[in-house]
Amino acid sequence: MDLIKLSELIVDEKAANAFLIENKILVDYKSCFKCGSKNINLIRRGKFICYGCRNEWDYRIGSILDKLRIKSSTFIGVLKMFELEIPSYIAAKMLRINPKLTDNIYNTIRKLLSRDMIEGINNKKVFEFSIKEDAGIILISNFSESKGGDKLTIKNKRQSDHYYEFNIAYESSSDNSEYSESSSRFFLIGSFIRELNYKLKRIRKIHYKNMHLYLKETEFRFNNRNNELFWEILEEIKAKGCSG
Repeated sequence: MDLIKLSELIVDEKAANAFLIENKILVDYKSCFKCGSKNINLIRRGKFICYGCRNEWDYRIGSILDKLRIKSSTFIGVLKMFELEIPSYIAAKMLRINPKLTDNIYNTIRKLLSRDMIEGINNKKVFEFSIKEDAGIILISNFSESKGGDKLTIKNKRQSDHYYEFNIAYESSSDNSEYSESSSRFFLIGSFIRELNYKLKRIRKIHYKNMHLYLKETEFRFNNRNNELFWEILEEIKAKGCSG
């Protein structure tokens, strides 16, 4: 999405709602989900009302916006900031919203992109993952649950104020006779690791429990590097049933 279209949606809540309905993030209610009556209307409090059974419900119900409790225009703005990799605290200043809200939205999106991967390592300084290349796609999983793949180790070397320094180590599981540095597989994994190293250096603060989320976010961005990321993220939200 270009910035001209984005600016239109940020300042127009009605247009933002229509955009999210069109992209199946919000439900376009045509009837009451309680009694089935089509005699419904959207009222000023941001809720639908059924004139048949007098039932009222929030227009965001069942969507990612319901969990986050934000307006459609705000969500679209933060989503664009996330796509552009603008730090959440800067995004909060630009959109004039609470930094805790942008943190919450960013982490909610990361959890969606992680495809329910759970960090199972309690050690705060060493993280081990499995990394695979499959038909030009990088796949990251928990090392303990992996049935194969190479080993990716991330160590927290140094911490200063809000900044961290990490050491990334890669260990191939392939036989050297079958795997050379000139292979496309090595090139792709090497490119991903360089990208991961660059992104980890840019992050202002990482809680150890969220390391897997940043890793899976990098995987997602890397695998969609030739696609329009904004729309790919929307597709992920739809794939999760808009539950957030």
